[in-house]
Amino acid sequence: MASEDPVETRKLMKRADMIAENLDKTLVEVRSLVAENKAKVDNIAANLESTAANFKEFSEDIKKHPWKLLMKGK
Repeated sequence: MASEDPVETRKLMKRADMIAENLDKTLVEVRSLVAENKAKVDNIAANLESTAANFKEFSEDIKKHPWKLLMKGK
C-alpha cells in the first residue's frame, strides 16, 4: 500500500496566507460597496424587515384560520 507524502507546513502556511490576503481584499471591496450604496443597503434591510413581519403575520393568521388557504381571493 503506497502512502502519500505529508503536506509540508511551509506550503500549508503559504496557502493560508494567500487565502487570508484574498479575504482581506474582498472585505475591503464589500465595505466600499456598502459605504457607496448605504441608502440602497438600508432600503433593502428595511424591506426585508417588513417582509419578515408580513410573513409572520400571515403565518400566524393561517395557523389560526387554516381554512383561508382553501378560499379563493377577490
